[in-house]
Amino acid sequence: MYSKISKYIKALINSVNAFNDNINQYKSIAKEPALPTYAYINWGMHLINSGDKEKGIEKLKQSLIINPQNTESYINLGITYAQNKDFEQALKYLKMALKIDKNNAKTWGYIAGVYSELKEDVLAKSAFEKSLKLDKTNTYTYLNFGIFNMKAKKYKEAKSLYKKSYILDPTNSQALLLWGVVLLEEKENKSAMSKFAKILTFEPFNSEALYLCGLCALRLEKYTESINFCKKSLLLNPIKKENCLLICQSYLELKEEENCLESFKKYEQLLCEDWKFYNAWAGALQEFNKLEESIEKFGKALELNENEYLIYSGLIYSLMNLDRNEEAKEAINKALKLNPTSSSTHYNLAKLYTKEKNYDLALAELKATLTLDASLKNIYGEIARIYTHQENTDKAIKYWTLACEYENENIENFFNLAILYIDKKQDSKNAIRCIRSAYELDKTNKDTVFKYGVILLKANELYRAIEKFEEIKTHNLQFVSAC
Repeated sequence: MYSKISKYIKALINSVNAFNDNINQYKSIAKEPALPTYAYINWGMHLINSGDKEKGIEKLKQSLIINPQNTESYINLGITYAQNKDFEQALKYLKMALKIDKNNAKTWGYIAGVYSELKEDVLAKSAFEKSLKLDKTNTYTYLNFGIFNMKAKKYKEAKSLYKKSYILDPTNSQALLLWGVVLLEEKENKSAMSKFAKILTFEPFNSEALYLCGLCALRLEKYTESINFCKKSLLLNPIKKENCLLICQSYLELKEEENCLESFKKYEQLLCEDWKFYNAWAGALQEFNKLEESIEKFGKALELNENEYLIYSGLIYSLMNLDRNEEAKEAINKALKLNPTSSSTHYNLAKLYTKEKNYDLALAELKATLTLDASLKNIYGEIARIYTHQENTDKAIKYWTLACEYENENIENFFNLAILYIDKKQDSKNAIRCIRSAYELDKTNKDTVFKYGVILLKANELYRAIEKFEEIKTHNLQFVSAC
């Protein structure tokens, strides 16, 4: 997004002599004119900036014939080759400039940028430090050194360098922008937004700052603000696709179904080659319970990228909820080929096997899910439920006990365990202990109190059972399902 070389070039162009007003006269002079070195430099840079880099390089090399000791020629050649991504040639000419003037801070800065592109991080860091030692006032060196650190995810160092760049030149929107981007990476959304908003105080039509304000507003759950920022950015830069997605996402968060879905339709022409757009559209349709339509959009996304796991992950949800089980299973198999360690996909496969009453395969997938992601505590209850269906009481009790341990606020788990103890094991003591734990979680839940009474009744605790049934009437408890 941000060129590490372009700012140097602009600084250089501003520092060299102004291009001769009569440059057109030079073009008509014979091939070997006796022109000053800077005329060739200026002519070369004019050609380069006009898009004719080949002829521009030729003029810069001619300037070296006139004066082989002119560092500006070497520097300009180095920058031009760097622009063309010919970093070896860029390094060659920049090193030649250093031979003439080893204390030229800008040259060291350019070399640092080239080393960075060549992934020579140790040499790049050393060159940046040398440049700043020679000149502590070059805002662009701080800026590019910050980018170098940011690429290495050294955010603290990057922020410090961007801050110094900004202090040296408070009108440098690039330093503020990148400072804010680092803060975004660190999830410091409020601080990031303050940086982007500051840019807008002196550059109100900066489309990138407007977009980034929109992104921050979305993260801060200020969805209407996000929409307004992104729409302004889109007016200034109609091909900035990210604005469109943020607008759609903000309407989705606001639950404004009509605006959300109309926005997706509106921006389809701009984003019709982006699978992420169709995937997001499908996700929005799911949110508004338009599952058939979501499947169509997932299909569009797959046409653009048939090997993307995330698309299948969303598609599986829609297919399963529409009971299109064979299609869901096919999508699951494709998803697992792309991402064999996806716990959610294994879990969905387990749900399908459970629907088919293929309990052994369902158990295998649920246990695989737990192995892949031990944080999914609800899986214990799923496993216990299957063992209950299979009338494997000992294993069912084992897993309901684990479910109660890991989901200790789920009333249903305690009740299911209590039922097993009382019906299958004739173990009144443990049954009452379990239902009491459920009761302690919510004494105002009519369903729980009723089930407490049922367990007591099964345990022949008649008087206590009657007390619980009376409790429902006495306290006028509301029915709230324990599930």
